[in-house]
Amino acid sequence: MPRVNEIIKLIGAHSLLATPTSAELDHPELNALIAKYYVGANGISSRERTAIFRTAWDFAGSALAGRVELYERFYLASSHRMFQVAHAASVRESNFALVDSVLRSAMGTSA
Repeated sequence: MPRVNEIIKLIGAHSLLATPTSAELDHPELNALIAKYYVGANGISSRERTAIFRTAWDFAGSALAGRVELYERFYLASSHRMFQVAHAASVRESNFALVDSVLRSAMGTSA
């Protein structure tokens, strides 16, 4: 999901921010200009193109999109928090004993 979000932002670029509103589409003078300059490829009308970009904005740029991306990225908790949990849950006594043993051997002393 985060990668899809990024791709939509890269493809949509400034058009995600410059998409005409429904009020602009309903305005007679503006609608004529929008129909002329905002037409899509392969016969896509300016209204259809606007709807596509509005949907893309909802997915990639709105407040809801930000919450969805955060959920997808951190639904199992952040990696920093998972490291803390793993560190707290680890059995350190046997590891410390092993390190102490190696250090004593290296220094030539016995327990």
